[in-house]
Amino acid sequence: MNEAQYLNSEEVKEMAGFINESALRLKKTIEKYLNYSKLQVFLNDPHERKLVSRSEAMISNSFVNTILSKEKFDKRRLKEVAVDLEESFIKINDDYLALLLSELIDNAIKFSRPNSRILVRGKKGVKNYWITIYDRGRGMSSKQLNEIGAFVQFNREMFEQQGSGLGLAIVTNIVTLFDGSIKFTSELGLGTTVTLEFDLSGV
Repeated sequence: MNEAQYLNSEEVKEMAGFINESALRLKKTIEKYLNYSKLQVFLNDPHERKLVSRSEAMISNSFVNTILSKEKFDKRRLKEVAVDLEESFIKINDDYLALLLSELIDNAIKFSRPNSRILVRGKKGVKNYWITIYDRGRGMSSKQLNEIGAFVQFNREMFEQQGSGLGLAIVTNIVTLFDGSIKFTSELGLGTTVTLEFDLSGV
């Protein structure tokens, strides 16, 4: 602001880009805090939890592809995301299913190597439905897997990724809210597989 009169148009454009990028990052962080706080309310209020858990969502390739088209993922990586899901109704609110998948796919894109495939698969069983997200990224150690929770961000000093570490906490809270299960399988330097399990609706 103090030097505005001395800046040329290119310098103004560059600084405006930095401001815009920072604002979008802050907006995303605030949205994460709000989502996390809302989930905490549902988890700690039996009445609210019962109301929100009476939901179902149709999971399908088109559902995930809609998420990919709307979210602000790295567009250069989207062609590397392979989606293969059996269509089915599962016991979860569709907004929270979208949020959960968005967080996990975003992590897979951020922490995997460029030009490596990310797989999103879904398979229906007799009473359950399994979603698997696989990436070839930096992976996590056994200690890191045990520390997944709110405000935990691994290797920040090494990778300098922006964020509060709330993404995985949001994911685990959504899974808990809808009585699902989640399993992380990972090896440092090789990648991570996240397996989600939810009840089928109407079973």
